[in-house]
Amino acid sequence: MYLKQLDIVGFKSFADKTKLTFDPGLIAIVGPNGCGKSNVSDAIRWVLGEQRPTALRCSKLVDVVFNGTDTRKPLGLAEVTITFADCEAELGTEYHEVTIQRRVYRDGSGEYFLNKQPCRLKDIQHLLMGTGIGTSSYSVMAQGQIDAILSSKPEDRRAVFEEASGITKFKADRKEALRKIEQTNQNLLREADVLKEMKRQIASLQRQVGKAQKYKELRDELRGLDIYVSKQRIHGFDQELEQNAANRRDIEQAINEATGVVVEAERSQQELHAQVRELEERLQSLASQQAAADNAYSRANEVIGVNAQRIEEYAQFADRDERDIADTKAQLEEIAMQAESLQQKTRLLTESLAATKDALAESEEAFARAQSDIDAKRNAVQQRRHEIANTTLSGILVNDTEVSRDGKNETWPAGTKVTTSDRREILMAEIAASEDELRTLEVSTMSLSQQLTERRIATSQMEQELSFVGQQNESAQKRRDELQRSIEGRLEGIRRYHESIERLKEESGDLLGQLEELKAAAADCRAAMEEERANRQTMFEKITAVDRDVAQKRAELDQARDFRGKLEVAAAEATMRRQNIYDHLQDEYGLFADAVLREPDPEWKNGVVPPMEELEGKVNRLQSEIAALGPVNMVAIDECRELEERYAREKAQEEDLLAAKAQILELINNLNLTSGDLFRKTFEQANKNFQAMFTKLFGGGEARLVLLENAEDPLECGIDIIARPPGKRPQSVTLLSGGERTMTAVALLFSIFMIKPAPFCMLDELDAALDDANIGRFVDQLKEFLAKSQFLIITHNQHTIAGSDLVYGVSQQEKGVSRVISMKLSDLGVKEKK
Repeated sequence: MYLKQLDIVGFKSFADKTKLTFDPGLIAIVGPNGCGKSNVSDAIRWVLGEQRPTALRCSKLVDVVFNGTDTRKPLGLAEVTITFADCEAELGTEYHEVTIQRRVYRDGSGEYFLNKQPCRLKDIQHLLMGTGIGTSSYSVMAQGQIDAILSSKPEDRRAVFEEASGITKFKADRKEALRKIEQTNQNLLREADVLKEMKRQIASLQRQVGKAQKYKELRDELRGLDIYVSKQRIHGFDQELEQNAANRRDIEQAINEATGVVVEAERSQQELHAQVRELEERLQSLASQQAAADNAYSRANEVIGVNAQRIEEYAQFADRDERDIADTKAQLEEIAMQAESLQQKTRLLTESLAATKDALAESEEAFARAQSDIDAKRNAVQQRRHEIANTTLSGILVNDTEVSRDGKNETWPAGTKVTTSDRREILMAEIAASEDELRTLEVSTMSLSQQLTERRIATSQMEQELSFVGQQNESAQKRRDELQRSIEGRLEGIRRYHESIERLKEESGDLLGQLEELKAAAADCRAAMEEERANRQTMFEKITAVDRDVAQKRAELDQARDFRGKLEVAAAEATMRRQNIYDHLQDEYGLFADAVLREPDPEWKNGVVPPMEELEGKVNRLQSEIAALGPVNMVAIDECRELEERYAREKAQEEDLLAAKAQILELINNLNLTSGDLFRKTFEQANKNFQAMFTKLFGGGEARLVLLENAEDPLECGIDIIARPPGKRPQSVTLLSGGERTMTAVALLFSIFMIKPAPFCMLDELDAALDDANIGRFVDQLKEFLAKSQFLIITHNQHTIAGSDLVYGVSQQEKGVSRVISMKLSDLGVKEKK
């Protein structure tokens, strides 16, 4: 069995998916400090089930999730997968490869997988027990952890030896057995409490049984008497209901006859009322006609008066509009004169503006020419000054063109030869002349600039005045259009006023002709209304007589119905009391109506039936005696019997628990004996191996392991380590130097490997404290175990790296993110060179 592959995603500094493949042999993991190589050891420890944050160098378990960098976002989960190969025998499984996977999310939740199937941490721990692989075993060792084993309590050192002796599963079984013993003791305590409570309940139920039997005797006697008395009452109610039904049949016949009489009287009454309603409707119609005629007459008079007023108003409005039209025409003539004056002014301004713009253009061209001459002259002066400034200390003039030097002379492109001093005087003279010309040009340019500014101002003023005149002309045109529209509107209004006057005169003439007709129609309506009122009074007298007759017949019918209602109430009461008796018998004795009638009568003394008063009194006395008994538990007999049976079952369960406890205690004794023998044999062999390995690694000296006795629990005794390097007296490992402690720890680790080598061993910088002499012995000893174990070592030591078969390098090309590269030293020829 060996470690075949390790996959890391999001664990600590391994942000990207990282895959490490291993072969049997010695594998070195190297890299600079802080690159994350120890995170590989933490990942192996974590996936095997490590729960202590301090063992993983963090404050809480969720800190193992990649927390991001300046350029990367944090991840949401961390996942590590470890794969073992050739593990059928060691793990007792049928699979050639076994994969263990652990995953944790940033919210703190996590999960485990075994061969891609969800599982518990307990399942993984149980699978790896006895193999030497685990978080507390010797398969994953860091420098600080080995030192902690040497410096820890003697009892804490025992775990490594237990794993080597293979009693881890025995101790787990023993722990489980002790837990079951504790559970059994708790169950026995609960069982004792249950039995005690059941005894108390049985005593109480036995008292209730006697009370229930007395109740049953009284109840049986009461049942016979109560049923007999109830049947007699039912017979009485049956006779009463038969008489009531006969009376209701007689009254029902009388009610039917009276109802026919009342219906006929009501029909006559309704006919009279219908005739009265017709009279009322005719009266209302006549009243409406009269009111309509009166209203039409009044309305006609009112309309004639209103029309006369409106005719006068329309005539006044027409006169007012004619006056307004005259005023508006006068305003139009005035506006026409103003418009003609504005048009003439506009023509004059337009001609003046064109002449001004021509003069302005001439000034601008003259000013631009003068400005161009000034700029050219300034550039010439600047060029001459630049030539003078570029003269060297030796007096040679430096130019951007090609120059050939001949002593103090200079050959120009034209082929002219001049000295430097002559050339400078010529340039100075040219500069002076150009500056005079420049000042003259500037004076003339200032005059042109002033003239240009004046013409621009004049042009702007004329443009503004022309714009103002245009606005006045536009305003006058708008006012003229507005007045024209006003005249047209006034003329249209005058025309409508005259049309309205003619229409109102025609309407008033028509109304004057209708006034007499409306007055006559109103008089006819009043005469017809008087006649209909007299007819209505006669009908009212007939209705009064008919209403009195109908009221009398209804009163007689209501009396008959009241008597029928009383009979129905009496029948309902008798029926209800009869049904109450049946309900009482059903509730008390479970008897339905047909069963009550079939129930036999009681056996009377001397065959004589006692009077009903005596029977009812006896029923009441029996009910009082039963009530005096108070609450009675009728199921007490059955409950008592069931509780006694349950008590017997619970007693049997208590005996079973005691027997199970004895079996578990016997199992614990057997486990103690077996694990004790295995541990002692392993300890004795480890002690011999430790003595030999210590002498071999140190080149002398002596060491031994001491088993400390524990009177309370022999299986929890501690282990002390005594070591004497060459030339020193025997002493405890706590007094050794750092290198000596490391070599002692290595000797202890190798002595355990000689007994039961782990399939793989992870050593995290275990060789950091060793010098060159000791590192050689350390590597040589590692190679002796490679035939049985696979070693992964995180190291900085070049000797350890050189002795490795495979090297993984860890680096952080991107800050905060670890990456892995691998190489085989045999492929590079390192072994041959060595």
